[in-house]
Parts: sequence; C-alpha cells; structure tokens
Amino acid sequence: MIGVKEDSELLRLTPKTLRLWEKEGKIISHRTESEHRRYEITDLYFRL
Repeated sequence: MIGVKEDSELLRLTPKTLRLWEKEGKIISHRTESEHRRYEITDLYFRL
C-alpha cells in the first residue's frame, strides 16, 4: 500500500481525484493509526 502523494505522482492524478474516488466508493482506502490514507496499488490500476 502507498499513500496519496505517491499514488498521485505515480498515476499522474491529483490527490484530490483520489479522495473524490474514495468518497464516490470507486476505491477503498485503508487508514494508518494516525489516520493517513493508504491505497492498494492494484485497486488504482484497475480504475484506470
């Protein structure tokens, strides 16, 4: 799992897009103990 910044840079999307997709239920985030979002990279590639 990787974080919002790494995902957005890797996939050339904005962090805002990732958060919107999460809000819309298109992808699921996992939260760390400090509430940072982490995404499964396979979920993101599937969306593209």
